[in-house]
Amino acid sequence: MDYTIFKSSGGQLWLRVWFNDGVNGIQKLSPDQPLSSVPYAFAAQSLMSGGTGSGVDADLLDGQHAASFAASSHTHAASAITSGFLEEDRIPSGIARLYQIIYQVKEDDGAGSGVDADLLDGLHAASFAASSHTHGAPEILPTILGADGAGSGLDADLLDGKQANQLWSTSGNSSTTPGTNFLGTTDTNSFEIKVNSTRAIRIEPTGFSPNIIGGYSGNSVGSNWGSTISGGGSDLSPNTASGEYSTVGGGLNNSASNSASTVSGGSNNTAGYTAAVGGGSSNNASGGHSTVAGGELNTASGTHSTVGGGKNNTAEGNYSCALGKRAKANHQGAFVWGDSTEADVVSSANNQFTARAAGGVRFYSNAGLTTGVQLAAGGGSWTAVSDRNQKENIAPVDCGEVLDKVAELPVCTWNYTSQESSIRHMGPMAQDLYAAFGLGESDTGITTIDADGVALAAIQGLNKRLKEKEARIVKLEAELEEMKSMVKQLASR
Repeated sequence: MDYTIFKSSGGQLWLRVWFNDGVNGIQKLSPDQPLSSVPYAFAAQSLMSGGTGSGVDADLLDGQHAASFAASSHTHAASAITSGFLEEDRIPSGIARLYQIIYQVKEDDGAGSGVDADLLDGLHAASFAASSHTHGAPEILPTILGADGAGSGLDADLLDGKQANQLWSTSGNSSTTPGTNFLGTTDTNSFEIKVNSTRAIRIEPTGFSPNIIGGYSGNSVGSNWGSTISGGGSDLSPNTASGEYSTVGGGLNNSASNSASTVSGGSNNTAGYTAAVGGGSSNNASGGHSTVAGGELNTASGTHSTVGGGKNNTAEGNYSCALGKRAKANHQGAFVWGDSTEADVVSSANNQFTARAAGGVRFYSNAGLTTGVQLAAGGGSWTAVSDRNQKENIAPVDCGEVLDKVAELPVCTWNYTSQESSIRHMGPMAQDLYAAFGLGESDTGITTIDADGVALAAIQGLNKRLKEKEARIVKLEAELEEMKSMVKQLASR
């Protein structure tokens, strides 16, 4: 015997029974039986014809005595049956069991559809929520808050399995262990911190050092690593750190475009490979290891070149330096300083110092700014300090003695070893002058004011001697005239 439960087009559940008598094969028993929440009873057709149990003893049903059956008028509610079961061998194998029917009902019509809860566990349907009724956190949490206070008595364990000390508090944390406790991610996704729902900091993992992007959300670092943008930027002027280990400190529209390049701030500045721009506007440090400290419209394009600041300066030569205004250090190792004059001042040779100072030049050699040299505005030679008020231990000079020493002083022509032999100079050796007069700081140099002093003293000594000789000559001439007169008188006698 076998059975099938199916649903008709009208939604009614039916039980169809199949029987095999061993001779004619499988035959369907008719009619199909309807299934409902109050199932129909099964009875033999002859019993139905003869009346309800009329003349039929229960013994004739399955061998059990009548005392084993409850009277038809005796009923029990499902809630009154708390234990016990009807053994399998009391129900023929061809009859559907309750658990099979319930399972089929669930499959065909949904979990519990059309089945009263009384039939399940003895509780009334009012004790169960409808299958369409749901509760989410918004409905549950207000009840918890109302009954128990905001979080009162609730350990984090009850929420997600985490201990309370494993969660970060908005009011601060204590007893944290660096390296063990951290705020961040454990995967390869980026981490962002926002203010007013807008990104303020983004940390991107890389295969090496992470990238850190602060400030405007449109700031970018490209597909490199170890780059940092601390802040700044705007929708029209974002900052970019596109080189490995490059840095932009802030400002607007700044670009650290190559490895280890740095732009500290300002606007519209660009730094190349291992180069740096300190700030200012529209500056470009494009040479390797070059620097523009600040200013405007400055360019350091030579390797290891420097522009100290100012405006419209260029350090084009390697190891060159330019500062001021419109200073052009175009040669290797050149240093060019320009004043505020609206004109270029340009180097003309390697390793050259060039300066334009239309107001003159002064160099002081002491802290009190009382001694030094000066090149007057428009002048062509140095002026040394020779103020009597800046001198002491003043002593007279024997000009005749100086003249005698000068007369013995070797004076030669020569060239410096650092210059071509064709470039000739004239003068004494510093060692000879020092030996003769002991002037100056050392015997390897001649101070111009000392050389001038020796020359002046010698001239005075020479002048004195000339005057003495003139007096002698005048006297001798007078004596000669007297002698001539005497000779003439004698001759006339």
